[in-house]
Order: sequence, then structure tokens, then C-alpha cells
Amino acid sequence: MPTTLLNLRLLFILVVTLGYIPNGWSGLNLRSENYFYGRSFSLKPVQLDPGNRLFSRPDYLANTDIRPELKLTYLDQKWIVRPRWTYSYESIHFNDTNTNTYSSKGKIDLTDAYWESIFTDELRATVGLQVYQWGPAEFLNASNPIFHLNTQQRSTIFKEKGKVLVRLNVDYTQNLNQVFIYEPISNGERPWIADDTEFKPKALVKTEWISDSGVNSIGFVFGREERAMGFFGEYFSFSPTEGVSIYLDSKHTEKSPAYYPGANDYGSESLLYNPNAHAGWANFGVAGIRKEWSHLDLRFEYVYNTGGWTPEQFQGAKLTLIQQNPDTAKNFTRFASPGIELLGRGYGYLSLRFFNLGKKDNHSIAFRYLYAEGDSSSTLTTTYDWDFNDSINFFAEFYGSFGQKEGELNLLQQQSLMLGLRWSL
Repeated sequence: MPTTLLNLRLLFILVVTLGYIPNGWSGLNLRSENYFYGRSFSLKPVQLDPGNRLFSRPDYLANTDIRPELKLTYLDQKWIVRPRWTYSYESIHFNDTNTNTYSSKGKIDLTDAYWESIFTDELRATVGLQVYQWGPAEFLNASNPIFHLNTQQRSTIFKEKGKVLVRLNVDYTQNLNQVFIYEPISNGERPWIADDTEFKPKALVKTEWISDSGVNSIGFVFGREERAMGFFGEYFSFSPTEGVSIYLDSKHTEKSPAYYPGANDYGSESLLYNPNAHAGWANFGVAGIRKEWSHLDLRFEYVYNTGGWTPEQFQGAKLTLIQQNPDTAKNFTRFASPGIELLGRGYGYLSLRFFNLGKKDNHSIAFRYLYAEGDSSSTLTTTYDWDFNDSINFFAEFYGSFGQKEGELNLLQQQSLMLGLRWSL
């Protein structure tokens, strides 16, 4: 039986089963967010893949994304299941033959499935496939080693897949809390670091103090992350005056877990993992300032990444992709997933979000701009949302990469426009 059909039947059985839960467990809620959108791309040929045979970038696509949520509550217990079904149709143009190919595919997945229990006012536990993040910054949560940066995470359609976590929250006082997190197994997704196929459990402890007003906070994190490396991190947010805040979110790893260009056995370079060659602490974080008005949220953030590639290493890493030797295939996968959140060492990020616009306060627009210090490449994402009514939302999104040809943030040199709607049931 095809995998997609089998998963659809399992989902149907799950829905029907929950529909027959005894009356004592009647706190059952079923809702769904359904996305329908199309995206058109303006693509330029790149040196690494002039015919588009390697990356197979589409020139347009259409998507359906169904995200139901099943929530069951009983006393202080809660069970939440969020399956997801996506279907996409895309057109791919091959420059070398000036031909197009068309394809479609469907996928069913489980993004969240967890149990939550409140034992006392001070103690609660959450176990299962879940998303858990913290921190004051908008662009990234550097002190979180479990969920990594995705540069598309502020897109209207982005959905983070949960990790298998055992989480215990302890509130010692109204101001002081502690969270114990353990990730015992993989969630089945592709490893964040290429070729790092042997999953190693992660564990961390997060301690946080929050002021009585809830405006100021400071937190400390320590534990083990990828490749079983030790780390510690810290974050804080401080508001010197109403509507203004300054903040920091940072992580320090004992050795860099990333791949770097280095000499191979073939008289050239490959992307290699050698922690002894990159000893010392790798520091990664973001510092920012935020100003809020009634209809505008303005942020500027600076990202530093001492474990990132220098401009020379970035150029060397690109060369490993065009040299023909037994490591070439590995170099491609390691370039795509090198074990660092961002390839370079310094970035500026500017965010302007206008919200509650119009007579009915139902329009919003956001501009997010990312700039790489290493080669002055950049990206711009513009999103627009219109809440037509309580259940229908129309959205649009423009994404563009700019700067020198095949720069870090402009490696694939593309712009795209997306139009769609979200229907909530």
C-alpha cells in the first residue's frame, strides 16, 4: 500500500477513535488551519548548476497545506496531536535543454504529538513531539541547541516540526523558574549536520528570572548539543523605558561542530570535521534593540558567529563543489548542512512590522532585511496579511536575494512572489 494512502487511513482511524472517547473525556477540540498558495520564482543560472540539473529549482509551484489539531483535555491532563498533509505541484525549467518538467507529490507528517500534565501550581511536565523555544530576539534563539535557525521561519507558511522531548518545568517562585529538557531520540528528520547519522541524546537545564512586571528577564542555559559537545548560554531583556528594550541571546560551545575546508588526500581541499583544528570556544549570538509603537514594531539585531566561515573559507568551500574527486558528493551535502546556523561571522538584521492597520485593524505588513558583513550580500522578505473575516486570511510574500554574484546570501540569486489564503476551521 502506498505510504501516503496508509498514513491517510491511519489519520482517519485516529480521528474516528477520538470521536468515541467516553463522556468523562469530553474535552475534545478539533480545529484545522488550511493553506492554499502559489509561488512564482525569478531564477538566474548559477555557476555551480548552470543547467538546473543539480538543484532542480522550480520556476513556479502550487501548494495545499492542511494542518489539523486534535486536543483532548481531562482535569489537568492535555493531549495534543497535530498531523500535517501537504500536496505540491511544480514546474522545473532546465536551462541546458530549454525544456520544462512537471511533477506533483503529497506527504503526510506528524509535527506535534505530546502529553502535558500540571501536577501542582509549581510543577508541570510535557512529553512527546513538541516545539519549545525561548529568548527575546526575533531572528534567532541562539541559546537553544535543539531548534536551529531557518531563515524562512518568519514566512507566513513556515511550520516547525517538533522534537521528541521530555520537559519538566519547575516554578520555584513567581519570579524564578527552571526547565529540564531531555531529547532521547531523533524525530526522524534529516540530521542538522550532514553525515552526522548517529543520533546522540541532548540534555539541557534552563534557569530564568523574570521581574514582577514581566518586562525584564535574564536566563542561563547549559548542557550538551550536537556531537555531544558541551555548551552554556545566556539571554536577557531589559527595558529602560516604556516601549524600548535591549536584549542579548548567546551560546558558547566548547569546540566547533562544523565542517571547514581543509587539505584532502587528492591534492585539493574538502569540507572536513576536525575539532582539534578548531579548538577553543565557538561563540554564537544576537544582540538587539526594540522600539514599540501602537502600530509599529521596530527592531535592529546584530548576529555574531565566531565559528562561521571567514570570506576566504567561504570561497574555499565553494571550490570544493567544483573539484572532481571522490569527496565531491560529500562536499555538496556538507556545504548544505555544515553544522553552523549561518555560514559567515557577522550579520545585521532589520525588522519593521506594521500591524492593526485599516479601519477594522485587520491589515499588517512586515519588512525583514538580513545583511552579511562578509560579502555584502543580503535578503529581503516582505509579508502582507489581511484578515478578511474570523476564518479567512489572505496573504502575500516577496522574497529576494541581492548582492554580488554567488555571494553567501545570494548564492542561488533568486526572487519569488507568493500569494495565498489561510482558511481556519
